[in-house]
Amino acid sequence: MKTSLENAAAAIYCADEHDYRRKQCGLRLSDQLLISIDSLRSNWSKHVDVYVFHTGLLSERLLRQLEEYRVKVVHGRAPLRQEYLLANKILVGRDYQDRKDILFLDCDTRFHRGLTFDSEADIVVAYDALQAIAHEEYQTFFECVNVPMPNGLICKDLAYQYYCHGVAKQFPQFNSGVFFLKKRLQKLFYDEWETIFLLAYEHFRMMRWAFYLEQLSFTAAILKLDLNYKLFPPGINFICTPRAPDLCAWPREQISLEHYAGDTSRPLVFAESKIDLIASGIALPPKIT
Repeated sequence: MKTSLENAAAAIYCADEHDYRRKQCGLRLSDQLLISIDSLRSNWSKHVDVYVFHTGLLSERLLRQLEEYRVKVVHGRAPLRQEYLLANKILVGRDYQDRKDILFLDCDTRFHRGLTFDSEADIVVAYDALQAIAHEEYQTFFECVNVPMPNGLICKDLAYQYYCHGVAKQFPQFNSGVFFLKKRLQKLFYDEWETIFLLAYEHFRMMRWAFYLEQLSFTAAILKLDLNYKLFPPGINFICTPRAPDLCAWPREQISLEHYAGDTSRPLVFAESKIDLIASGIALPPKIT
C-alpha cells in the first residue's frame, strides 16, 4: 500500500538549541530544524502533525517560530547521556504519545516533494551513504550486544550501489536519521534500542568509531527484534555530501527527502535539475593559474 502518510503518520524531530552538531557552514541544529520544517510545510504538507522533542530550554524566539509552523513542542527528560547527545533521539520513544505512526527526521533534512513508499512494513529504513566501520569492528559490536552477526554484501558505497545498481541485499548498515516505524511497535523497538545503546556505550565509548554507536544500536535493535523491514525507494533519505559524493549525478526531480548529513555538509544547491557541486561544497572550484 502506497501513501503520502499525511493522515497516517506524524513527523518527529529531536532538537535542542545548542552548538552540538553545528555544521561547518554555520548552521546550528535549530537552524537546520527550521529549514527542514519550512520545506516540509512548503513541499509536502501543511496539515501533517509535526513534533519537536527537546531536552533543554528553547528560546522564546524559536518557540514562536515553531508555533507559526503549527509544531507541537514536547519538553522531554534529561539527555540519555550528557556526553553523547546523538542518543537523544532514542528518548522520543518514551515521550511520544500520539496514536499515529512515526516518521523520524534528523534536523538536517529537507523536503523537495511528498513521500511515497510502502508503509505496511514494521519499519522502513535506508542504507547509509558509506560503510561506517570495518567489518571486524561490526563483529565485535554485534557479539557484545548479543545479536548474531548479519549477512549481506559488503559495499563501501552503500547508497550508490542501491540507487544505481539496485543492490538491496547488502550488509545492514542503516542510517538512523530518517525512518518510518509503526506505532504499535514504538515501545518494543525504542526500549530495545535504548538497552542495546547503553550496553554498547559502556563497552565502546572510547573507541574511535564511538560516534556510530547510536546508529549501530538502531540496526541491532531491528535485527534482534526480527522486524519486517523494508527500504525506502531511492530519493528518500538522499545523501550526497563532500564525504560521500557518489550520487552527485542524481537528478533533482528524483529527490524527495534530502539528508545533508555530516558536519562538512550543507543544503544542496541545484542548477536546474543537476546538483551544483561547487555551490553545494561537494567539489572545489578550479584553481586560477
